[in-house]
Amino acid sequence: MGREFDRAEDTAGGPAVAGSELRVLAAALGGEYLGAWAGAIALRGEPYTVIGIIPRGFRASLPVDVWTPLRPSRTGEGSGQNYEVIARVKPGFSWAAAPMS
Repeated sequence: MGREFDRAEDTAGGPAVAGSELRVLAAALGGEYLGAWAGAIALRGEPYTVIGIIPRGFRASLPVDVWTPLRPSRTGEGSGQNYEVIARVKPGFSWAAAPMS
């Protein structure tokens, strides 16, 4: 239920939103039933609006309880050094010509 993250939420300073499994949200809210499913949770003491519930039975490649937008940045936690990217490039592509901002 709900929706995916949008472009505005996936930028530095964007709205604090999260998606999770219903069981995780229920535990975070003291076992309360989420009738309308919308609500807020605290992550590291910061409030996040819940925008989506992950379907029961969904399994990510790594164990995850809560998803938040990536918000890639060279400032903040990890200073931009905590991301890994694997990419294929077109023949003749020059890494020197790639924008690195």
